[in-house]
Amino acid sequence: MRNLTAWTLTACSLGIGLTASLASGDWNWFSRAGSAVVALGIVLTSHQILEHNRRLLERQRRESARYPATGHHSVYAHDWADENSIRRLIRARSEQEDLWRSEFSGFHMLVGGTLIWGFGDLLGLLIR
Repeated sequence: MRNLTAWTLTACSLGIGLTASLASGDWNWFSRAGSAVVALGIVLTSHQILEHNRRLLERQRRESARYPATGHHSVYAHDWADENSIRRLIRARSEQEDLWRSEFSGFHMLVGGTLIWGFGDLLGLLIR
C-alpha cells in the first residue's frame, strides 16, 4: 500500500466517522473510524512481515517445482558426505520459515483484533 493511498483512506475514514458522529450524536462512530486507522497503520508498519511471507511462498513454489512430489531421486545422485550440513541447513530453514509464519499470523491477529475491537459491538445490531 502506498503512503498516499494510506493517508487518503485515513482521511476518508475519519471524515466519515466524524460526519456520522455529528449527525447521530453518537461519538462511537468516530472511535470506530479510529480503529480503521490503526488497522491501516499496522499494515504499513508490517511491511517486513508481508515481505517475509512473500519470500517464503516464492521459495516453496521454487522447491516444489524443482522437486515434484512424484519425482524419484536416485541414491547415487545424493552427496552423502555433506549429509550433516544439509540437515543443519534444513533445520535452520525450517526454524526461519516457522518464524515467518508466526509473524504473518500475528499480523492477521493484529488487524482482525483491532477491527473486532472497534466494530464488534455492531454484531449485536445485526443479530437482532
